[in-house]
Amino acid sequence: MCRIRFHILRDYKELDNSVCGIDVMDDFLHSDRLKESIIANHCDPYIIEDDKNNVIGFFALDITTLELDDDYKADLMQGMLDAAKPEFQTKEELRDFLERKVFDVVDIAYLAIHKDYQHKGVGSEVMSIIFDIARIKMPESVFITVDALYLKDRGYNTAPFYEKFGFQRMYPVFGDTIRMFSTIYPYKAV
Repeated sequence: MCRIRFHILRDYKELDNSVCGIDVMDDFLHSDRLKESIIANHCDPYIIEDDKNNVIGFFALDITTLELDDDYKADLMQGMLDAAKPEFQTKEELRDFLERKVFDVVDIAYLAIHKDYQHKGVGSEVMSIIFDIARIKMPESVFITVDALYLKDRGYNTAPFYEKFGFQRMYPVFGDTIRMFSTIYPYKAV
C-alpha cells in the first residue's frame, strides 16, 4: 500500500486523469455537474494523492440530516444493527438521543478511488481520514451518512464496502443509491 495524503480541491483539472472504472462516476467526475453539485450542496471537496503526487482519488463531504425512527433507534441501542451503539456520557445525552428524530450529520457526498488503487487498502485509509474529518467538522454529531452507489443493472454495489466500516443500510433503495449511516463514536475499525 502506498502512503496517501489529501488536500482541499484547488482546481477541478486535478481530476482530469482520475478514473475509478465506473462509467457513470467517471463521467460525473469529469463534467461540470460535479462542480455545480459541490457548490449547490456546499460540499468540501478533497483530492487524495499518493507519495508521488499522483491523484488517486476524490471525496467530498457536506452537512445534512439523518432521520431515525424509534425502531431504528431501538435496534441500534440493542446492538442489532451494523452501526455501533452510540456512547453517551450522561443520562441526559441518552434521553435527548431517544427523543430526537432528526440528527445533523456529516455526509460522504462523493468518494471515488482510481481503479489502479482499488483493493489495495487505499479505500480503508481514506475512510479513516473521512471519519477523522467528520469528528473535527461536527464534534457534536453522532452519525455519518452516505448514499452508496447501487447500479443493479450493472451489478455494481458500493454498500458492502461501507458495511466494512459499520455502515447500516436503510431501506428502501432509492433510485441508484442505498442510504446508509454509521456511528462516528466509537469508530468501528476494520
